[in-house]
Amino acid sequence: MNLEMILIHVPFKTSRIEYTFDLIFNEILGVSYSLTDNKEEFRNYKGNKFVYGKDPIDNHLTFYAHSLLFEDFVKPQKVEKIDWEDCVGLFETDKRGPINFDLFASSFYLVSRYEEYLPHNVDRYNRFGSSVSIAYVFHFLRKPMVNYYCRQLLKILETRFGKLELRSNKFRLLLTYDIDNAYEYKGKSFVQHFYALGKYFLSAKFKKFTDRISVIFFGKKDPFDVYVKLDKWHKKYNLYPIYFFLLAINRSEHDTNIKYDSTTLKKLVANTAANYDIGAHPSYNSSDSLRTIQNEIKVLKNHSQKDVFRSRQHFLKIKLPHTYYHLIEAGITEDYTMGYSSRPGFRASICQPFYWYDLKNEQKTNLRIFPFAFMDATFKYYKLYRSEKVRERLFELYHETKQFSGTFITVFHNDILANERFSKIYEGFLSEVS
Repeated sequence: MNLEMILIHVPFKTSRIEYTFDLIFNEILGVSYSLTDNKEEFRNYKGNKFVYGKDPIDNHLTFYAHSLLFEDFVKPQKVEKIDWEDCVGLFETDKRGPINFDLFASSFYLVSRYEEYLPHNVDRYNRFGSSVSIAYVFHFLRKPMVNYYCRQLLKILETRFGKLELRSNKFRLLLTYDIDNAYEYKGKSFVQHFYALGKYFLSAKFKKFTDRISVIFFGKKDPFDVYVKLDKWHKKYNLYPIYFFLLAINRSEHDTNIKYDSTTLKKLVANTAANYDIGAHPSYNSSDSLRTIQNEIKVLKNHSQKDVFRSRQHFLKIKLPHTYYHLIEAGITEDYTMGYSSRPGFRASICQPFYWYDLKNEQKTNLRIFPFAFMDATFKYYKLYRSEKVRERLFELYHETKQFSGTFITVFHNDILANERFSKIYEGFLSEVS
């Protein structure tokens, strides 16, 4: 057995324990480890080791455990706000340990989205909202708390064992765009133009009237057509974004993009896919419908001539676990929906991709979750901050992620970037961090 490896004794192995320890030691810290429930093997091991459980073994380092990781069902949990150093823990444990809460159980509770399986109030779009989340209630939504736990864990281990051999992670900036409204005027039908122009005229919106006429008949650039500008920024700063296209076959009041089979949209998707990575942006009602997701992915494959394995739900509508089951069955292996519409921050309290744990079937899946921390629509539609505060939040979350060598994912929309205010904030951010 490799003596550089940390051996961890647990009373018995569970799927939750295996998932959580792999997330913390393998994916976040990059430390070699192994689990054992054999006391003699543990006692005989000559390398670094510790105990995770309710009972210590001899005088070895012991992290006292809450019951959560030893269960195989979902039930309401007693969650408390436990302050320790720069962390907020959730499950208090025996104070004889090196830390007064179970950081492993707390990590699992947050990353698995355990609270979203419990009865909860929903927002007007029938979503789990930020205001009912533990991270918001306990005031750490803008901190990737699981990464904070891991940093404190590493300090404890290195104080006890000396410097550990780590696999270093690299910070990554990942820009993503949701194309909900590819163009404001282009690609619309004659009937749509006729009714819109009449509405503008009757309501005395003469600038909108003349702008639409200029785009339709005289070749003026569409207001939402910012793609060339974005392309220049990407090349200038050596950036490789992902574009998510809304291609709603069965449209609703929340699916306002031009028709999925229009020549204009087909051309935009094909041109974008030739230069960048793309993903599906399943429509508003798709979270409950496997067939809808499958059909929209098929359309995107045809338009782009690319395989489609990335996805982000329109309106960020996820119903756990059913939406993720549908995505997996539809061939999606990367989902980018994990974040909140109403507030910036870390919905799963982690600043790097992770594998989704299926609480219903108690198993780790192959669906990789890419959580985002900042979205422009939050500030446009929820009216949270003035421009200087938007910029402040963007950089705050960027630096929170960078200190842990995580992946900072942003969500921007072409129609919002058409606004000079957001365009300046975005370009200024890119120029400073690239």
